[in-house]
Amino acid sequence: MRHRSLMLRSAFVLAVFLITGLGVFLRWGEMFELTTLDWRYRHRYAPPSHPEIIIIEIGEDTLHRIGQWPISRKWHTQLIHALKTAGAKAILLNFLFLQPSEEDAELAEAISQAKNVYLPVIAQSGYSDKPLTPVASLAAAAQGV
Repeated sequence: MRHRSLMLRSAFVLAVFLITGLGVFLRWGEMFELTTLDWRYRHRYAPPSHPEIIIIEIGEDTLHRIGQWPISRKWHTQLIHALKTAGAKAILLNFLFLQPSEEDAELAEAISQAKNVYLPVIAQSGYSDKPLTPVASLAAAAQGV
């Protein structure tokens, strides 16, 4: 009886170990993560923003009006001019601008003149230790990256 109980427990532990190993190998956790990510973002708590902070979102309606992705950098240039004229204290652009464009000089000039534009940097993990940074001329014109 005691031997049988030990065998059952050992078989159970082995089954759990094998199922867990199979789950890791087949990336069940990653599939669950990706499957539920959109739902979790839609249902997360979003604290109200400060009344002096304005978020300008580029959505489907914007793309229908001004063209498809990627948006011409002329639009970014015009937006920076408009925000600076309206008195924006800081302009944080959430666009990477990784590839050079013929419109970079004009955008860099607008960024430099505004003196309050910040561009993002994205740290990579798994692919490279080098972060993704904007085109050099735009990064140099920005107040910070």
